[in-house]
Amino acid sequence: IKKLQLYEKQQKTILGSLEFIKKLIGHYRHALPTMHTPVYFKIAKSLAERLQMGQDGIENLYYACVLHDAGAIDVPFDILSKTSRLTPQEFKIIRDHPTRNFELIKPVEFLKPVLPIILYRHEKYDGTGYPSGLKREQIPLGARIMAIVDAFEAMVMIRPYRNKLTVEEAIEELKRNSGTQFDPKAVGAFVESCKEKKFRNYLSSSMK
Repeated sequence: IKKLQLYEKQQKTILGSLEFIKKLIGHYRHALPTMHTPVYFKIAKSLAERLQMGQDGIENLYYACVLHDAGAIDVPFDILSKTSRLTPQEFKIIRDHPTRNFELIKPVEFLKPVLPIILYRHEKYDGTGYPSGLKREQIPLGARIMAIVDAFEAMVMIRPYRNKLTVEEAIEELKRNSGTQFDPKAVGAFVESCKEKKFRNYLSSSMK
């Protein structure tokens, strides 16, 4: 019992630290266009529930959503805030972002199931993504879900270097890339979820 109580205390301490990281990242969200909106996990959770991911899977997805930008703390501010095209060296630093996240979280034992989601969220369904060129079901479902939410937010949020898309235009873009960049089932779940008012409100809230 004492061991269990100690474990729970340690877990609460770690979760408190994660919340701190989340708030720290959120503090810079308006300065850094790569950061995500507060409804990011709500969108991801809606897709996970429609795809019958299960409670444990959704919990791991939550941790992944909280932590997947943690490695950005180690990326130079001038790269994250850059409005022009990245140099090959700068792009390599950005591409190394998932690995940095992985190494940052790796020592936390109970977050082991979260690591593949964070590491592989930039993989593409057809195998052309990074860091490992995984394809189809080799990519964890949570990572496939996050890839869609990432892409949607990137399309509808204001960027200094391009015009943002409307929600409808972004949805059409997801559909066009279904089966290549994105998991067709996850895209289908996104499209079906769009019929729900609450989900549409999430999508509208993600625009800025």
